[in-house]
Amino acid sequence: MYGAPVTVRAHEGRPERFVWEGRAYTVHRIFDQWASVRSDHAPVRGGTVPKRWFWRVEAGAEGDRGVYELTHDLPSGQWTLVKV
Repeated sequence: MYGAPVTVRAHEGRPERFVWEGRAYTVHRIFDQWASVRSDHAPVRGGTVPKRWFWRVEAGAEGDRGVYELTHDLPSGQWTLVKV
């Protein structure tokens, strides 16, 4: 479950909806977002260190919502569900 790749529809970088294990989750609220410098990667050309964005969101269908933590790895474009 943790570290599962997800398909995300985003607007201006903010997740609006994601699909996990074949089920669509609508993002109703963003509780928090933050960026982290990834120390496990070497700096890319120009000395910039790749970043990963974290999003803590409330998502699901009406009456069936939960809190999820998503990450977006900017260099690869990959979104991952890291916490339920």
